[in-house]
Amino acid sequence: MVRLQEVGEDLLIDILSFCDVYTVLLVSRVDKFLHQIYLTKQLWVHLLRDLVSRGLIRRPSEAELDEYSTADIMHEIKRIVCGPETWAPESIQPPTIHRQVSFNPGIDTTRSALFGMHLIPGGTHAVLQTFESIRLYEVQSGKCIWQKESALGSIGLDLIKHGEKVRIAVLPGQFSPNAKIMICEIDLHKGESLEVFSISMPMGNFSGDLWWCKDLRGEYMIIHIYSLGMPGGHIFVLVNWRQHQQVVLTYSNRASATDLHPRLLPNHLLAICDFPIQGMKQHCIVAIAYSELDTYWHPLNIDPTTIPFSGSGFLAYPINPSAQNEHVPISAMAPLEFEGIPLRHEHTCQLQYIHESPIRQGIYKVLSYMISNIHPRPAHSHVLLTFTFAADESPQSIRHSGSYRSLPAGNGAEVISYAGYTVRWPDGVGAVMDMKGSRTEKRKNADFCVMKAVEGWERMYFSPVNGALLAEADGSVVISYYK
Repeated sequence: MVRLQEVGEDLLIDILSFCDVYTVLLVSRVDKFLHQIYLTKQLWVHLLRDLVSRGLIRRPSEAELDEYSTADIMHEIKRIVCGPETWAPESIQPPTIHRQVSFNPGIDTTRSALFGMHLIPGGTHAVLQTFESIRLYEVQSGKCIWQKESALGSIGLDLIKHGEKVRIAVLPGQFSPNAKIMICEIDLHKGESLEVFSISMPMGNFSGDLWWCKDLRGEYMIIHIYSLGMPGGHIFVLVNWRQHQQVVLTYSNRASATDLHPRLLPNHLLAICDFPIQGMKQHCIVAIAYSELDTYWHPLNIDPTTIPFSGSGFLAYPINPSAQNEHVPISAMAPLEFEGIPLRHEHTCQLQYIHESPIRQGIYKVLSYMISNIHPRPAHSHVLLTFTFAADESPQSIRHSGSYRSLPAGNGAEVISYAGYTVRWPDGVGAVMDMKGSRTEKRKNADFCVMKAVEGWERMYFSPVNGALLAEADGSVVISYYK
């Protein structure tokens, strides 16, 4: 039998570099020799670069990597898992910035105000939207490496090629002459771009139709259409843009039609929809594997006037077992409940964010937001529910992991970290809310606002990249990372 010591330290580091952090932590407990391997900086540089390539952590410069110790790299990863230490309620410091980058995008805000800012996963580039264009900037230098003239609409972002390139889906909000839905692929180092998908928006659009890109991942994109010409009003379409195929996910004419909030993972679609449980429809989170959709694809035709309307749609599971879409290929499902009470039609449930685990591949944290529609509303009418989706397990599973009473959704409410922090921007005051047990109950009113507005900031934007906040001030963009 060959002993591990005989394999050689360099080879073991190469082998462990293909593992996730969770596996490396387990291996480090086997014996003293493997624990010594676990403490080598070379191994943790590999692990850090893997997280960078998946867009889970900002890309440090080579100079920073040279200065980092093994403990420093571990701390960078811990910040994603646990959140910035100075955001925690028990912190003796106010929220503290440890790194800040700013650049002037050179946009004349008197003529074309910024509409939105997005920090691309990995943290090296930012996308700025105006009412006339979409621009991609290198954060460190402030250089614009790509821009596309486009009427105001929505975009989707997908980091690809191990963080070397990004895909940007551009979807105009409304029909106009020559309006197109397109996906561009941009090399983040060279600035070279390629249009990999393009389709004209349907000519038959009603003037009041609204379009949104809800998500982009790999070969898939989700388009949400609100059409005045459809009996159901809201339509959600899953598009395989490379194969020019589509699946109509659902139609709805309910006031809460947008609750579906579908999200894309590498091999699955997640959504919230109604399913019959014990004879009554109840809100559930469901996961559907793309491999199970073979019989549902149709040629791409996203003209809402030609999409056949069945009154239910793919994900509207019928109570009647003889209905046509009886066999919906669900990979995993979990009912939405709070304190044992099922959430049904009297609750609006929104699937807000899905965060990939930084330490264990194939594991995702799913966060949903529940609002009670009962009037008068109960004392705790707003609740955050968290779930864990194990995509790599067999069978796959969605498990409920926590329920947190929340403040009403304010202006720009976002869950921005895997650790479970909600940052809000109500009434000009930034607030950080910690979703960890009973401490959530203590963060109310003045105590809730632990991060005050910085003087001169005109607007704030939030990013899931390692606790980063984006701000606009006097035409400049400021990106702050917190300790």
